[in-house]
Amino acid sequence: MSSISLCGILETNKLVRPNFDNWYRYLRIVLMHKKLIYVIDKPTKMFPTENDVKGTKALFGSKLTGNSPVAPYVNRMIDLIEELEKLGCKLGKELSQDLILQSLSESFSQFVINFNIHKMDCDLATLRDKEQDETLLTATDSSL
Repeated sequence: MSSISLCGILETNKLVRPNFDNWYRYLRIVLMHKKLIYVIDKPTKMFPTENDVKGTKALFGSKLTGNSPVAPYVNRMIDLIEELEKLGCKLGKELSQDLILQSLSESFSQFVINFNIHKMDCDLATLRDKEQDETLLTATDSSL
C-alpha cells in the first residue's frame, strides 16, 4: 500500500464524534506505516513551571549565614528536596546530604569533615538533629 492511499484513509474518514474509534485505528495504521507511531504512544513530557524552577534555584543556591539557627534552615532544605522528589526529580540520599552539608556556614566545617570521614549513614532528619547538636556544642564551648 502506498503512502498516498494510507493518507487517503484519513481524508475520507475524518474525525466526527461517533467515529472516533475507527478514526483512531486508521490514524495508528498510517503512523505505523510512516514509522511515527511513537508520537502518540510515548508519554508527554512535563515541563517545569516557574515555581519549580524557583524551588530548584532556592535549593541549589541557598547558604546558611553566620548565626542563623540550623534546624529551621535544614527543615527548609528538606522541604525543597521533598518538593523536587514529588516533581519526579529524585536526588538520592547522598546528593541530598551533600547539598545540605555544602550549604552550611564555615563554622560547621569540622562537623562536615567528621561526617564525611566517618561516612555517617543517616536520613535527612537525623542529619538535621546532628547539626543541631553540633550547634549546641559549639555554643557551649564558646561560652566557656
